[in-house]
Amino acid sequence: MSFQPCAEECIHRLGRAMRRGAFERGTWAHGFTASLLGQAKRRNWHPSDKQLHAMRRMLAELAEPEGALIDWDDSGEAA
Repeated sequence: MSFQPCAEECIHRLGRAMRRGAFERGTWAHGFTASLLGQAKRRNWHPSDKQLHAMRRMLAELAEPEGALIDWDDSGEAA
């Protein structure tokens, strides 16, 4: 089982990623994050299950970029 950050942690981390420029303007990820950060300012707002899932997936993708440092071969061994 992997670590699943809570909604508040996701919002905090996505806000930091947005300020660092992790999402290119005009992309779905940028628009989604900007929308969520705006909604999060409302009192008593909580993300839906679908939004929370998307936030967690985005954070996982940011944590593990496409060009991984270790290349794995088909047998699961580090190459």
